[in-house]
Amino acid sequence: MITFVAVGDLYCSRDEPMTAVEKILPVIKAADIAFCNLEGPITNRPHVRVPYPLPQSLKTIDMLREAGFNVVSFANNHALDCGFDGFYQTLTLLKKYDIKYVGAGSNIKEARSPVIVECRGIRIAFLAYASFFSVGDPATSYKPGIAVVRVDPRFEPPHIDLDDLAEMQEDIKEAKTKADIVIVSHHWGADPSFTLTMHQKAIAHASIDAGADLVIGHHPHVLQGIEIYKGKIICYSLSNFIFDPTPLTGRIPDVLRDGWRESIILNCYISKERVEKAFFYPIYINEYGQPEKLDQRDEKFQKILNLMEKLSKPFGTTFIIEENKVWILK
Repeated sequence: MITFVAVGDLYCSRDEPMTAVEKILPVIKAADIAFCNLEGPITNRPHVRVPYPLPQSLKTIDMLREAGFNVVSFANNHALDCGFDGFYQTLTLLKKYDIKYVGAGSNIKEARSPVIVECRGIRIAFLAYASFFSVGDPATSYKPGIAVVRVDPRFEPPHIDLDDLAEMQEDIKEAKTKADIVIVSHHWGADPSFTLTMHQKAIAHASIDAGADLVIGHHPHVLQGIEIYKGKIICYSLSNFIFDPTPLTGRIPDVLRDGWRESIILNCYISKERVEKAFFYPIYINEYGQPEKLDQRDEKFQKILNLMEKLSKPFGTTFIIEENKVWILK
């Protein structure tokens, strides 16, 4: 059995990134495998190509390693905010620091290839895709970029590019032949919305139908519900983990919005066969932009729990509260 934790969107622009995680460090470091969505390039080459770029401090790479993150998704709408220079600098740094990345690469084959992590004899494959992205972000056979599952309201419901969906399912099936467990990350949905889009549920179910053992969602920047589909967990949105103001635009940090401060950290116990047990810690991002684990007696804990119960009720998902943990599977 191994332990796995997943957090939400991570964007860190501060001069001392370790201060962002100092209150939550024990939770991350305790896991065998820790995963996040890397929301923006780690670069000092800000060749900006979008109105609101999210370049991360170069010191963020040290924070990721010191905190214990060993796998990141880079399949998101900010991966190419600073052009190909920023994109490649990020991939180079991740390789140098032995942090595996998924959902991005120098071409479509690399972007869609699984990353496999082996721990205590258990092989876990990771795949990642974005359904919200900018023009020019998708990787091709001749261009770097990210792996995508295109969605568009002009498509027939559930508004998904069926070719992309079929290719994603083939990726998952192939990954399942190489690993015991497959974890799929999706950058999807509407920002900021507690309500699922039609495509999220369809893509999540298609992922599990193809062989995924766990589905993790990012991008809405607020929490969304948890579904157990065919015995497999779908976390539709983990919300934010770290979200600093961007130094290039001076925008007021969006994390100051109430819903953006509330988040969860998913914790799983994984065997060769399945996710055996899973719970989440409700966390709150304080006024210094630091995620903090909450005590179940704290009103913020209760607020997040009530929200997750409300959002998960349509799926019939219920939780058990025990020692500051909210159990999904026990």
